[in-house]
Amino acid sequence: MMGTLFTVQKALPLLNDGGSITPNGSVASMKGSLASRQSTEVITWMVSTIPMGRMGEPKEVAKVALFLASDDNQ
Repeated sequence: MMGTLFTVQKALPLLNDGGSITPNGSVASMKGSLASRQSTEVITWMVSTIPMGRMGEPKEVAKVALFLASDDNQ
């Protein structure tokens, strides 16, 4: 978490006017999400903690990041 903060602090002076930084991350590192090492019960529990009821897809994350970086979010 602190690595992200320090990186953003160093990058801010390099941004053009109107530029933005959209940090994103996952709690997977906290939960340990390597499916090959986890029982079905653990994976089922992990998915049950996600409001959407399933893991997000990279394409979905990309759409959100593009929206946040666009003028459409104003």
